[in-house]
Amino acid sequence: VMVPIGEKCHCNFSHVPVAAGIAGATKQCHIWCNSIVTVPERYLVGTAWGRITPDLVVEVQNALGDFLELY
Repeated sequence: VMVPIGEKCHCNFSHVPVAAGIAGATKQCHIWCNSIVTVPERYLVGTAWGRITPDLVVEVQNALGDFLELY
């Protein structure tokens, strides 16, 4: 499962803040919960990646639940 992380927050409702040093982030970023996808690892060659903490997993689950309730 690929959880995209970027510097900009386009939606406080579906983007979870990530502190620098967590999940491979080098600065304050956000998890874009509305863009999570499952892809084979071979497609991630050349991209930076890390693992999110169990606390962030819960925050992502909550954000996804809230996001999906909109639709």
